[in-house]
Amino acid sequence: MKKLDNKGVSAIIGVILMVAITVAIAATVYVYVAGMLDNPGLEGTPYATMSKDIMGTTTIFTVMTVSGNDLYWEDVEIVLYNLTEQFKLPNTHVSTPSDTQRVTAGDTIWLEDIEKGKEYRITLIYLINNDTIYTTTWTQ
Repeated sequence: MKKLDNKGVSAIIGVILMVAITVAIAATVYVYVAGMLDNPGLEGTPYATMSKDIMGTTTIFTVMTVSGNDLYWEDVEIVLYNLTEQFKLPNTHVSTPSDTQRVTAGDTIWLEDIEKGKEYRITLIYLINNDTIYTTTWTQ
């Protein structure tokens, strides 16, 4: 009877195992990356772009673009900060469209009684996940 030569079996099994491990790692990386791309933020934080007009002690921010259709003013907190004197201004200086309205291009935020010669920062925060929708600084 003829004996089988088993010398090549070990190399074949090694190659099969290496291919299987490579496929498993590739599948794991694919699932991980696909999960990150499908959910870029906690709740998909919207963002906005705005223009600014300064008229004396009034600054008007106009919404130019906004991502998504489901952003309402009631879900937005406007934080106005005096960077020169390091304090947050109360929202009595701020007026916006009604809370139940969607945020759309053309909406305005009026900041009134803003002292000239001081540096300010305005930040719009999405209250659903506390992420920033828009922020900018300027000198009045």
